[in-house]
Amino acid sequence: MAGQEKKRNPRSAALILDLLHIVIGILVVICAILAFLDPEGNSILFPVIFWLAALLNGIVGGFRLKMSGHDKKKQAGGAVQCLLAVILTILGVLSAISIWRESLKNEILKCLKQTDGYVSGQELCERLGVSRTAVWKVIRQLEAEGYEIEAVRNRGYRLHDSADILNEAEIRAVLTSQWLGQNVKFLEEIDSTNNEVRRMAEQGAPEGTLVVAENQTAGKGRRGRRWDSPKGSGIWYSFLLRPEFAPEHASMLTLLAAMAVQNSVKEVTGLDGLIKWPNDIVVNGKKVCGILTEMSTEEDAIRYVVVGIGINANTTDFPEEIRATATSLALELGHPVCRAAVINGVMCAFEEYYGRYRETLDMSLLKELYNQKLVNAEREVKVLAPGGDYTGISHGINDAGELIVELPDGSIREINSGEVSVRGIYGYV
Repeated sequence: MAGQEKKRNPRSAALILDLLHIVIGILVVICAILAFLDPEGNSILFPVIFWLAALLNGIVGGFRLKMSGHDKKKQAGGAVQCLLAVILTILGVLSAISIWRESLKNEILKCLKQTDGYVSGQELCERLGVSRTAVWKVIRQLEAEGYEIEAVRNRGYRLHDSADILNEAEIRAVLTSQWLGQNVKFLEEIDSTNNEVRRMAEQGAPEGTLVVAENQTAGKGRRGRRWDSPKGSGIWYSFLLRPEFAPEHASMLTLLAAMAVQNSVKEVTGLDGLIKWPNDIVVNGKKVCGILTEMSTEEDAIRYVVVGIGINANTTDFPEEIRATATSLALELGHPVCRAAVINGVMCAFEEYYGRYRETLDMSLLKELYNQKLVNAEREVKVLAPGGDYTGISHGINDAGELIVELPDGSIREINSGEVSVRGIYGYV
């Protein structure tokens, strides 16, 4: 009987091992999917995945060592898996520490930005549940990234207005939107933020995902044109929408984006930027922003929409071919602007306009506001159409977002942005 039990034990252990493989494998897959769908909200799952893998390798390695007897190959295999378990555990710990440090940095930066005057080190410690040493290390890290932070004994820390800095921590520190941008990805360089959001959308990224880049190597404009996106001077970003309405209602989303940009430019900089139909933002007759909306459909439904926005924020020089028609916020103001603040302004305004738009799925609730922001309202415009150019008086948009143009003979044309371009009679606007 004892001999029979010994024979059954390895089999029982192998069955338990197989069951563990299945259970831990399922947990790893679930964690990986959740982490991928919401990397920021579920960032803690990344070290959990390492630890689950470490657990599995540790158990398997220990089992192999126990059952190896005098078989050196089996012993070596078990030892390798045990070593792998140790390495995975360490990687999990390092991953958790990295996530914690980044989260702490974001929270301290947010506290500094939201506090008028000084915030004491003790207050930061109590609010965040960390030591003074941890706070001091984060302050040093922020200073190394370019932030100017004043430290005064018995008073604490104060963040000074400093050179424009754009990174994930800066964006998160100023972001006050409800859902747009809550899942944010910052990249030093990318081909196009629109392309990156499309890639993320195909992989299941949630609505509101925001991608911001310092530099685009292949920025896109309307009709396949290249959008110049120099490093460190502009605001190049795209966000993801997953509307539940029919594709024919998506065309007006670019109008909402234009309204949001105009609103943000006005609130953040004070500049009287206006909209050149349908979605260019102009200041003093020159373009400061372009918007490109791209859509993916399946049968009669929208899979997702990508709204790409490029703003000439702190650009001080333009190529010769666009110098007469392009400007930047910094050139108009005479000083640089905080790019993260402009992004936040757009996110908040778009949330509001998008909510109102979904009530009617047309521009009826927003038409009056849009027309107030329209630079070529009640002005003579030139319509560049495939069948030939013509002129008329612009009377703003209708409920469908089409531009109403009165021709010299008194007839009315309602023109779609996908078919024509509109220019001023004597210039860009």
